[in-house]
Amino acid sequence: MDDDEVGNGTWKPPKNASGSSARWRLFSKVTEMDRIKAQARTPSILSCSRRTDVPWAFLRQYLKAFREGFLYVRSPVTGEMDPVCVIPYNAATGKGVLCISWWSKNYSKWIEEFQKEDSIFHSYPLHMFNFTVNSDDKVLEPGLSSCLKERLGQVTWLAQHFGAHALNVRFDPIVHYRKLAGTDSSVHDNLQDFEEIVRHIGQLGIDHITFSFCKPYKQSVRNMRVAGVELVALSDAQQRKVLDRLLPICHRHGVEMRCCCDSPLFGHRCAAEAKVEVRKVRRWGAVGKDKENIIMSKDAEFLTVKESRCLDARLADRLAKEKGLSITFPHQKDRGQREQCNCTASREIGQYELQCPHSCLYCYANPKPVETALETDVTVAPV
Repeated sequence: MDDDEVGNGTWKPPKNASGSSARWRLFSKVTEMDRIKAQARTPSILSCSRRTDVPWAFLRQYLKAFREGFLYVRSPVTGEMDPVCVIPYNAATGKGVLCISWWSKNYSKWIEEFQKEDSIFHSYPLHMFNFTVNSDDKVLEPGLSSCLKERLGQVTWLAQHFGAHALNVRFDPIVHYRKLAGTDSSVHDNLQDFEEIVRHIGQLGIDHITFSFCKPYKQSVRNMRVAGVELVALSDAQQRKVLDRLLPICHRHGVEMRCCCDSPLFGHRCAAEAKVEVRKVRRWGAVGKDKENIIMSKDAEFLTVKESRCLDARLADRLAKEKGLSITFPHQKDRGQREQCNCTASREIGQYELQCPHSCLYCYANPKPVETALETDVTVAPV
């Protein structure tokens, strides 16, 4: 493996790091003094990770850290390396990590690891999954190696083994864009497989899907331009029109739409009522053909966008109760996230230096760059 490569992704040192010494510290063995410091403040919930796709690209390095019980995590604010205790929960002592909230677009390697009888993952009582499942789109997600069919198969496996309620499926973000090359000036989006995804998760009993609209982060817009794509910024009114098209689709399949951090959209009601087939009944008092099953329909109430809580201590409480654990997690808001974020507190153990190989053009973190020739100023186009 090349010196700059870690797992399937790439390690990129921060600007204030001193090259090889900083890289060595990232996955180096935690000192005894730092272990004592970390063990005194062991988190109950880990987040792994909003900053890069650990389950797909960097699982091997993190498995080593989980087995050792400690790792260093660099603060994106101060740049300092902070030791974190990741020792699994011990019922006898009442100490240790109880729950891991995972974030990924491809859980194939994670599932393969969990299927091993001696996997360290079995030592952690609770697992929650944030699974981003977008439409197949090689323009926006050029490095994503798994097709939609494979990812939906992973959703099915996780739901069957951990329960549908342990999954937060995310269609995130909804993106509208134009291609800069050629004569095609039409607006494209990534919604072509939305109904297929919603139908699949609805059949599994997953009752919600989380979404947001693409934000014009400076880095995201630049990455798109370099790849020959121009982000199209929708107004609030235009976003609501998109939701008016998506909400009835979700309702047909028994799936609620929950919005991540787009507070102007919270509580948005669909502009038109939806007639939805809700249940089958048998008319037992009838005779002849009237005795067959019939479909009962009713006017659904106006469909409404709800708030998301992608990392939810209430769900962790439910999972703990199902495991027979008499534990209640703290429910305070995570102050390390954006103001509009409703996630509850956890200890993030991802590293922005670990460049994600999915290379998603819209990513706010640190995606592995896509090599193209088009370099222009950062702009966001109106519709």
